[in-house]
Amino acid sequence: MSGPDGILLINWLLLFPFIAAAVIAAFPRILRLLPAHERAAADAAPAATAVATLGLSLAVCAALGATIAREGDVFADYLWTPDFFQFRLRLDALGLYALVAALATLMLAALWAAVEGVRDHVRWAGLAAAAGAFIGVVLAADLVLLYVFWELAALALWVALAPRHDPGRRFLTWSHAGGLSILAAILWVAVLGGETHVYGAGSGLLIHRLSTVKWPALLLLIGVGVRLALAPAHVWLLDIGRGARGPWVLALLGASVMVAGYAAVRLVFYLLPTYAAAAVAWLPLAAGLITVAYGGAKALFADDIRDGASYVLVAAAGQIALGIGLGMRGHADGLGGALALLAALAVAAPLLAAGAPANAEASTWSDWRGRYRAAPVRGLATIAAAWTLCGLPPLAGWWGQRAIVSAASDAGSAIAALAALIAPALILAYGAKAAVVGFARRAPTASTRESPWRWSWIVGVILASAALGVASGLWRPHLMNIANMLTGA
Repeated sequence: MSGPDGILLINWLLLFPFIAAAVIAAFPRILRLLPAHERAAADAAPAATAVATLGLSLAVCAALGATIAREGDVFADYLWTPDFFQFRLRLDALGLYALVAALATLMLAALWAAVEGVRDHVRWAGLAAAAGAFIGVVLAADLVLLYVFWELAALALWVALAPRHDPGRRFLTWSHAGGLSILAAILWVAVLGGETHVYGAGSGLLIHRLSTVKWPALLLLIGVGVRLALAPAHVWLLDIGRGARGPWVLALLGASVMVAGYAAVRLVFYLLPTYAAAAVAWLPLAAGLITVAYGGAKALFADDIRDGASYVLVAAAGQIALGIGLGMRGHADGLGGALALLAALAVAAPLLAAGAPANAEASTWSDWRGRYRAAPVRGLATIAAAWTLCGLPPLAGWWGQRAIVSAASDAGSAIAALAALIAPALILAYGAKAAVVGFARRAPTASTRESPWRWSWIVGVILASAALGVASGLWRPHLMNIANMLTGA
């Protein structure tokens, strides 16, 4: 058991976003208690509460990072009967890495929405609850608890995104269908191994034959593929991205894909024995190949800018799946590259969102031709996002992409190596297309508003991306240690 300070921090890290969500949801009732002349000043309280919650969560993560570096993993067990389900929390170095990336992306989205003047307290409550649910997915050390938090994350995102009826219905349908596949796999593993602890259930499968273990493994990978937005289950991300109320919504979707990538690594490599992982690795490899080719090509040829940005996220998710599949075959570089791309996605998702137009502006590349001269922020954001994800040095994605390509080459498969190169090449072409169209010699068709605040944070995000890329020598060994441990290399 970790020390009392660590347990206290991990409890507050999980509880505070949900407390904030409840307070924000009750905001109209609280507003009635204020004098009439003070209500207008309090109108921004939901946004301020959500942003402050994310800031506090990041601060607690920093404190927990110091505890992990000093004492090791922080964990707590809250036990009761029946023994089938225990409330167990645990945070290790991998979880902390994914959690900081997801919370930082949510923070950028929240700041952006606040500056854009979003006053819908229900959406702010959903954003705070989504942050809490993402934290729960990372902290959950019990399979059933992880499933519960992941389902809660889908519902909270639905509230925060506020999609139109049909896209919202499809989003929930796909999310819960993937969740049911994951739940079936969890229950199957629990029956076979007699354990629901994330870190102990896999050992119970070692005595079983491949013919028995491969079916829950396939169910698990199918469910995770839906949550990662791999083709053909990418439709929910495309629907929400296309009908987004505010371009910052794309940043929320990027955070969702990041958490799905982390949960996929955790579930696959902690649950599946090595022999089973290697036998079913063809599924993420095939899904990754199809997704990077399809998503990248659709991004390149899509005329609608939001469609293009959404397909770039899909292609990045496919590259993560490809790295996971290579890791399941025992290639630690592939898994390390997939983990590195989580940080690249944390940087690129808000930049892709910044490059997408708001509802009142031109939405297609044809309408946007020549407008980067009047809106250089948008052009800079789009190009920087593509450069980050395609792996051009010194930005954040360069080591992750190189590691996946290296692992695919080491695997001796020309198809895997080609697939590892497809996504960065097509994403780079997407960025080049944005630059050529945006800076074309043609007068803008309408006036374009630019916010100086966007300049400051976009430059800051690009500098953070460059810092991650330049400092890869510092964090690469830690990711590779994790990858070597999980793959048994």
